[in-house]
This record gives sequence, C-alpha cells and structure tokens, in this order.
Amino acid sequence: ENILVNLHGNVYSSAFAFTVRSMCEGRKGSLVMAWIWAAFASFVEGFFIYVTYAYAAYRLELSYFNDVDDISAARHSLISAIETNISLSGQAYERRIINMCHNLPSPLFFCAVEFIFCCFCMSNLSEIRTLFCQIWLCPTVMSRQQTMEEHESSALIVGLLPKDYWVFIVGLVIPKTVLTIVLWYIGTASVAFTREMHHMIFRAIVLIIISHLDSVLFHSFVSSSKKEWLVRSQVLMARTQCLRYGTAWPGELAKLAAVL
Repeated sequence: ENILVNLHGNVYSSAFAFTVRSMCEGRKGSLVMAWIWAAFASFVEGFFIYVTYAYAAYRLELSYFNDVDDISAARHSLISAIETNISLSGQAYERRIINMCHNLPSPLFFCAVEFIFCCFCMSNLSEIRTLFCQIWLCPTVMSRQQTMEEHESSALIVGLLPKDYWVFIVGLVIPKTVLTIVLWYIGTASVAFTREMHHMIFRAIVLIIISHLDSVLFHSFVSSSKKEWLVRSQVLMARTQCLRYGTAWPGELAKLAAVL
C-alpha cells in the first residue's frame, strides 16, 4: 500500500524535493542552491550550538573559580553552626547563602521549561523521522525522468534511483539528527545549571530559536515561488507496518515518554 505525504517547510525537505526536481528537469541552479541552504543551515546551527556550549561552560567555570573559596567557607560555616548548635546570625556568609537560595528557579518552573524545550527538540526529531521515511520508503525507479510527475496544481515525487537513497540520508538526515541530539544534550545541561530565573528563561528561548533555525532560514530566504511549490508537493511512499505503528497512538505515546 502506497500513500502520499506532504513535505515539511524547512531547508532539508526542500533540498530533497528540489534535488529530485532539478535532476529530473536538468536545473543545476536550483540543485546547487538547495544544497547550499542545507549546508548553511547545518553550519549556522552547529555554530550556535558551539557558542551556547562555550558560553555556558565558560560561565560555569568562571563562576566556579570565583566562588569556590566563598562556597567552601560557607559550607564550613554551616557545618560548624550545625555541630555547635548555634545560629548563623552575624556569620559572614549568611546573606550570601540566603540570596543564592532565593534566586534559584523553583523545581516546578524548571521542569516546565525543560519540558517545553524537550518538546521542541522532539518536534525536530519527528520531522527528521518523516524525512527519513519519505526517502527510505519511496519506490525505486530505473530512470531519472520517472522520479517526478508534475501537474498544474501539484507535484509528486514517485520514485528514486538506487544510489539516491544514501546520498539523501548521509547529506540531509544524518547531519540534522546529530545536530538535534547534540542541541538536546547541551541545551538541557545549559538550562539545568542556571542559577537565576531570568537567565534560565533567556537560555531556553535562545535554544528554542536555534532548534528551528532551518525553518527560519527557509521562510526568510527561499523565494516565495519555491515555497509555494514545496507546499503543493507530495512524496509517494510505502506504508509499512512499522510506519503504521509509528504514526498511530503507540508512536505518540513513545514520543511523550521520551520527552518525560
């Protein structure tokens, strides 16, 4: 059983669709630009992930080296107060301990922010999974002219050559998957090690924007005619048993469990 699936509005799906179209019709300009935008999106997202990691790690290291002596002294002050059963009144680090505890985000709010960020990452992984299925389950054809059928109001990718599958998977699916997983890991750690509420909110917003840079670049720079063509384009793909479970309620529950 074959089904028709729409393409997502991002540079990776557009690179897949415009590559098939360009190779079928011999349009080298669209082919080159499609892969330039995919490579540029990967580079920009990777650069911002590295900047986020370097900034968070630098701030944590700087804070650690600046505060390690004070925190150690405060720890010994607390232990001494507990062991001798005296109050902290008049201790040098009392106000510092109170302020640090006061500025820490509440556990419930922290969990809410982490959940929202993880949901955005999961949406990226869902788009990647859809693109992978569109490529891997697309029928195999023997001629480049048989890969696409274009009508007045729609365009249909009906097949791929045998060598096309791994080109698209290695060039489009794997880079985006790696970037999303790395962003998920670094972003979660960056939010988790935030000491103040407003810093945590700011970092979460920045991370969410980074996670959708491919869509932002697509809607910002790709021409309107190409975007309209992509909207009315579809991919013919086989509907396997595994795909049925992945798109039905078991797949939805699995994604929710992964986020939680």
